[in-house]
Amino acid sequence: MLITTIRKVVASFLALFLLLGVSLPTETHDVKDAKNCKMNFTVLSDAHMEGNNKPPRDRFIQTLYDVKNCETPNDAIVFLGDNTMNGQNIENLFFYGLIERIQPAEAIYTAMGNHDTGNGVDQYDKLASRFWSYYNAFTGNQVDAPYYYSVKLDDCYFIFMGSESDAVNTPDISIEQINWLDGVLTEAENDNLPAFVFNHHPYTHLIENYTELLDVLVNHHDVFYICGHTHTTKLIAFDFDYDSHYINLPKCTDIVSSTDEYDDAGTGIQVEIYDSQVVIRARRFYASEWLYEYDYSIN
Repeated sequence: MLITTIRKVVASFLALFLLLGVSLPTETHDVKDAKNCKMNFTVLSDAHMEGNNKPPRDRFIQTLYDVKNCETPNDAIVFLGDNTMNGQNIENLFFYGLIERIQPAEAIYTAMGNHDTGNGVDQYDKLASRFWSYYNAFTGNQVDAPYYYSVKLDDCYFIFMGSESDAVNTPDISIEQINWLDGVLTEAENDNLPAFVFNHHPYTHLIENYTELLDVLVNHHDVFYICGHTHTTKLIAFDFDYDSHYINLPKCTDIVSSTDEYDDAGTGIQVEIYDSQVVIRARRFYASEWLYEYDYSIN
C-alpha cells in the first residue's frame, strides 16, 4: 500500500512536469449518434513511453486530451501493449501519471507488449510482475499470472491475451490460453454480446498454436481481434468471415511521414456500440483528425 501511494504521488508530480509547454488540442468531436450510442471506447497501441524522448511523449499527451475531448465521454480507453519502451519504473510512472492526471476515460485497460517485458532481455517474470503491479495500482483492477484476463461489460466483452514468456516477434500463446479464450467467447455468444479480443501481437506472429487460435476466432460470432506491435504505417482491417474481424493498429505516437500522403502513422480507433451495429472509426488523436477511409459499420 505504501509503495502504491508513493508511486501515485511521484507519477502525479512527473505528469505536471511533462505537461509543461505542450500544445493541447481544444477541438471537440463526438460519436456518430450520441442519442443511441450504448458504449464508446478508444483503442491505442504502442505508446512507447521513454524517459529521454520528448516528441512522442508530447504526442501521447495530445492523444489523451483529444480522447477526453469527445463530447460523449469515453467509457474506456484500451491500450494494446508496449506502453513503455523498456519496462522501466520511470516509463511506467510517465504512462500512468499522465493518464491519471488527464483522465481521458472512465476506465483504463491494457494488454502487455514485448517492450513492457524487456523486449528479449530474458527478464519476463520480473518485468511482467512490474507491469501488472502498476496496472493494478493505477486502475483498481486485479490481474495476476497467467497474464490474460477478461471483463464482462454491459454492452460487450473485453478479452486480453498475452505472451506467457519473453518474446519479441513470436508470442508464446499456450493451448490453455486458447481454450480459455474459447470459453470466454462462448460466454459472450450466449449473452448475445460482441467480443473484443485485444492482443499486442497479430495472430500471424504465433509460431505454435496459430491454427488453433484462428479456428477459435472464426468459430464464434461477433468477434473483433485487435492488435498492434508492427508499427504499420497503414491501418490493416479485414474480415476473417462475415462476423469475425481483424484490425492491426499503427503506433499511436508515431509521426506521419512528410513524403507519404497515405501514411496512417499515429492512428487509433474509436469504437461505438449501438443496438444493432458496431461502428469503428480511425482517428489520429494527437492531430484531432479522422481518417475517413476507415469508417466501418458492422451489423
